[in-house]
Amino acid sequence: MSLQTRPKYTWTTIHFMPSMGGGVGVGIGLAQSSGGGTCTEKRFGKEHIEDGFAQKEIAILRHLGQHPYITKMHDHFVNETEKKAVVYVEHCDMGSLAAVHAKANMGNRVHERKIWQWFIQIMEALVYCHRGPDPSNESAARQWKKIYHLGVQPGNIFLTKAKANGEMRIVAKLGNFAHAQGELREFKEKAASRANLMADQMLGFDPPDQRLVGKSTDVWQLALTMVCVCGLQGAPRSRRHPYGAKWDKDRPAGQVYSSELSSVLKGFLNEDVNRRPGTFDSLKKLKQAYDRVKHKLPADNHRLEIYDPRYNHEPPKESDLPEAPRKRNGPPGRGPLGRRPPGREPSRREPPGFGPRRGFPGEDRFGSPRDFFGDEDDGPFFMNRFCDDLPDSPSFRGPPRGMGGFR
Repeated sequence: MSLQTRPKYTWTTIHFMPSMGGGVGVGIGLAQSSGGGTCTEKRFGKEHIEDGFAQKEIAILRHLGQHPYITKMHDHFVNETEKKAVVYVEHCDMGSLAAVHAKANMGNRVHERKIWQWFIQIMEALVYCHRGPDPSNESAARQWKKIYHLGVQPGNIFLTKAKANGEMRIVAKLGNFAHAQGELREFKEKAASRANLMADQMLGFDPPDQRLVGKSTDVWQLALTMVCVCGLQGAPRSRRHPYGAKWDKDRPAGQVYSSELSSVLKGFLNEDVNRRPGTFDSLKKLKQAYDRVKHKLPADNHRLEIYDPRYNHEPPKESDLPEAPRKRNGPPGRGPLGRRPPGREPSRREPPGFGPRRGFPGEDRFGSPRDFFGDEDDGPFFMNRFCDDLPDSPSFRGPPRGMGGFR
């Protein structure tokens, strides 16, 4: 089936943000159709049309169709003569897991029930990509044209409110298939260009077996994404990102969440590709583990809120902090009437009249004298002797007036 050269609907761009180097495209925006619907607008550049990236992503979205946990394509067009291409996909108004990861770094936490549910939902989306609508049927799965996402990371998983199991919930949806590989005829780009693109934009999420990309790669990336949502500080460490954050391999979910969640993540993050389960087996293990643990978890009383108020540990703003008590009388660092608090040892304070810290042989604590000492050699000698012979008594009030002091 050929791609549309003109969009079906008339679209008006509400907001557009040019790309800053992430993803395949010249920018992302928000557009409204003539029917009143709102979609995310993704524009492609000339090079993306010539390389086949635009045609590939549109073909993938059309192939995947109406899965509930994959962003749906509503309209598109590819004009190869004018070198323009745009795809209009479902808009998820609650942001992406990248924002959740950033908030988790600040101390906010997501209820564990939501993490399990999002984990299962995206795994179901990956099973659909790999095995089609009937994954338990081996014959049908072999005939399905497989799609490997290879770009599963927090920024490519989006949140929105929708019905799940008959209730309104926050659901997760998989999007942005710019890195995907598969068996569609639209895959014309060279393997080298795919590898370079993935290496540049997936730092931290490149698996240890990057040369053996496939279904196990998507499992690795999804598990690592959930580790980030659980509170990993920064982008994860990987072969191509050696300075990233290192996660606890024995307890990847951290101390806030259950050991059952950590156990599942640990199995999915096995560095041996032959021992890492595929998406279909991973989905079974996920559901079994959640069935075992969900009766132990507290109820989620805020289903339509991303963050659990019980675990909201975001640092308070400066304006919310109480005002520091004012000290009565006395210089700074002393109690009322200038008396030093009991048990506090005197600490040195640089005396006035000394310039920049240029250092002297044997003593680099003070700078060279300026106005107070007339002789540059006598100044540091006097101060060294004076500071070395200080009495240990806490009642000592410091050097004479005009030569600095202690607090």
